[in-house]
Amino acid sequence: MDSYKHHPHTFFGLDFTRSKMIGSQGFNNPQAIRDRLFYSWNLILHKEREKYNVQAQLNVREYYTMFDWCASNNRQIPVESVVTDYQHQLTEQDVFQHVNSYQNVPGHGVGVVFVVESFNKVGEVAIIWVTFFDIQTKQVLMTTRRAGKPGGMGIRNYWANAIHKVILGLRKL
Repeated sequence: MDSYKHHPHTFFGLDFTRSKMIGSQGFNNPQAIRDRLFYSWNLILHKEREKYNVQAQLNVREYYTMFDWCASNNRQIPVESVVTDYQHQLTEQDVFQHVNSYQNVPGHGVGVVFVVESFNKVGEVAIIWVTFFDIQTKQVLMTTRRAGKPGGMGIRNYWANAIHKVILGLRKL
């Protein structure tokens, strides 16, 4: 992504619209997950910017955040589709099509979104597609599937640690 380093970057946060929370015993309240935790996981990226510093890991100068855009989309997810006991996997093509279907994306330059594939309580891993796209055309410039191991107390912090590990790996892109 070095060729885009001098373009403005807008980080949209965590897009859960294609994700599954795997393991109904660990994710036993789908309504609270959608209505509270999806927002809370995005909010932690904003409130604890020093720890979850996407801008520093990407090494870009002009950087904006637009978490409300993903939060609005995440609230539209049908509650019954949030949790499963079955495996769930996205392909690169799924991510391309998903980003291409975005509507009313604000800003200009390079968009960065974390398309969450799954938080897997059974396998103890978060799978996130780190995706860069041209905001105007919605053309995916690059996407890469990353894994983060969760840890910590409470469901919010447990999965936030997995997100943090994915962010720390951004410097290698």
